[in-house]
Amino acid sequence: MDPSLFEIADINVLMFVPGLVQFVKNAAGLQDRAAEVLTVCTGVVCVGCAYALNSGMIPEAAAIYVELSFLSVAGALAIAGYYKLVAAAGRSFANSLRG
Repeated sequence: MDPSLFEIADINVLMFVPGLVQFVKNAAGLQDRAAEVLTVCTGVVCVGCAYALNSGMIPEAAAIYVELSFLSVAGALAIAGYYKLVAAAGRSFANSLRG
């Protein structure tokens, strides 16, 4: 399978999934099973949107607006989620150094 099918505006959508899930998980207070379901649903939506764009299912006239909307919303939420992931990892590492 061609990996470019999973790209929107030359960015692989699978990079968005962990950040999006982390953001929604923190915002909604989700735990364990609910977070797993959220991960699957987010992956399905991201991959489905990328596949539809790259296989021509979405008309070219609308594709630019879909790309812009997706990258604006998903990008901002993913960055916020990655911030939480990195901050938590940093705190954990700092605490392990303290003993």
